[in-house]
Amino acid sequence: MAYTYESAVPWGRSFDQYVRMFSLSEGDLRGKILGCADGPAAFNARMGIPLPEVAAWFTILAHGLGGLMMILGLWTRWAALANLPVMLGALVFVHLSQGYFLKGVLVGSAPQAAGYEYVLLIVGATLAQVLLGGGALAITRRS
Repeated sequence: MAYTYESAVPWGRSFDQYVRMFSLSEGDLRGKILGCADGPAAFNARMGIPLPEVAAWFTILAHGLGGLMMILGLWTRWAALANLPVMLGALVFVHLSQGYFLKGVLVGSAPQAAGYEYVLLIVGATLAQVLLGGGALAITRRS
């Protein structure tokens, strides 16, 4: 069997290989295969967070893009300000009812409730970033 350039897919598997590998039918291909914010939106709805889809996308963008901006020191105050409502929402909607002390344990392979002690620390650190801005190595540092 000769190997030809037409049969090569230099970046990974071809679409046809995935169709055969997962035994996908035409009906499967017409449906939605990949969703990005479906899981977080379902979690938000289960926790009683208002507008769960909007909150899911905001969380993804604030933590992803805002977190990268905070690491680089790029508009640190604005990035921290975007992350602050996410962390306050986590504190109020998820962790506040679990008590203060961090006592999370694994039972089998399922995590059990942990307190809001750590989340409160993150809220305080995020608030400090909002008030103080980036440090000496920040890209957008003011002289």
